[in-house]
Amino acid sequence: MEKAGEDRLDRIQVTLTEISESLKQLVEIVKTNPEEEEEEEGLQQEEDHADKKRKCVDGSSMAVHVAKDEAAIVNKRQSSFFKKGETGLEFAYTYVLEDFKKAKGGTFSFEDVLLFDAIERPEPPPIELKGVMERYALFKRFDTVSDHSDHYFSAYTWTHRPKDWEEKLRKEWKDIEEQLPENMLVRAYERRIDLLRAVIIGPKGTPYHDGLFFFDVRVPSTYPTNPPVHYYSNGLSIHGNVHTSGSVRLYQPIRDEGPQRNEKIWVPGTSTMLHFLGFLKNLFCEEPLLNGLVYNNPDWFDGVPSLFYNELAFIKSVKTMVTIMNKPPINFEDFVVGHFRNVADDIMKACQAYMDGVQVGCLVDGVPKEGNKGIISKTFKNDLASSLKPLVDAFERIGAKVVADLNPPS
Repeated sequence: MEKAGEDRLDRIQVTLTEISESLKQLVEIVKTNPEEEEEEEGLQQEEDHADKKRKCVDGSSMAVHVAKDEAAIVNKRQSSFFKKGETGLEFAYTYVLEDFKKAKGGTFSFEDVLLFDAIERPEPPPIELKGVMERYALFKRFDTVSDHSDHYFSAYTWTHRPKDWEEKLRKEWKDIEEQLPENMLVRAYERRIDLLRAVIIGPKGTPYHDGLFFFDVRVPSTYPTNPPVHYYSNGLSIHGNVHTSGSVRLYQPIRDEGPQRNEKIWVPGTSTMLHFLGFLKNLFCEEPLLNGLVYNNPDWFDGVPSLFYNELAFIKSVKTMVTIMNKPPINFEDFVVGHFRNVADDIMKACQAYMDGVQVGCLVDGVPKEGNKGIISKTFKNDLASSLKPLVDAFERIGAKVVADLNPPS
């Protein structure tokens, strides 16, 4: 665990250094007067100081101190650079963010999507569609079921059950049933009280809108220690806290005036399963990039990385929709079909709006919200266009009627 933390901090340091170096090159290209040259000399002195600090501080604290210094330097660089106007912005977006998108890994990498698209998948099994909308209308937000065969933790067993363990869990299930967060549905299991499956409906106004995101949870015999959780990732990193493997990072940033810190979302003896499910729901927010350790300042680079990340998240959400429709998780088949039948046309209209230049997540009930900043990534429209045929095929397979006609990206 300690080694993993050090590796993560090392990656943070590398990312910040790469951004700093990339923007340094851009500033050199667009500098036009002696005053900027003097400012550059001052920034260089600050970088030299940060480099000395790096050599003097050991361990995990090194990355934290250096990351803080380099973040301040990068912010100063981008402030003067972005004053160049729209042309300078477009230049930065193209040559900095797009380069990170092409990287083999990292926050803005598109590699997981390329690997996802390269997989050859068999023809999906048939789905019983007769009467599905009637069953969807009766689908409960919380219920207990018997079949747990496709649950990620189905094969796990416990060695012993502590006294009152089952009674405590049943009480928590009752609390979940009565206080379940909005946009979430849960299934518990009659013969495996230690297992739970939750689905989150992507909220409007976010890059996850109208999507379905499934999590499998197992309550260990040592409960109330934190429960393991697995996301149906299909190899896609849909959020900074969710890895391509499906493992979930159970931390969130603390936003205050001091140094960047993280807090664990599970506190033994205090946290409950209801609190835990609320954390999972809150991952799917308007600016998911800000849930991470590095990009926690909405003003960094004029907020552009957050908008850029939202575009990546939407592409991954579209691909997740396709896999969920082609193979719905057991006990949620009727809900998956009914949900996507209801929102299919809204999704397609949103896709058209994004290809027309509307900011991702900015379209609510067919109308762009105030503050629409448009599309950032130069390749987003083509990425989205190439994702639409599998999406339309999946809609047709479940009997969804799509009225919206899509025009190719301009």
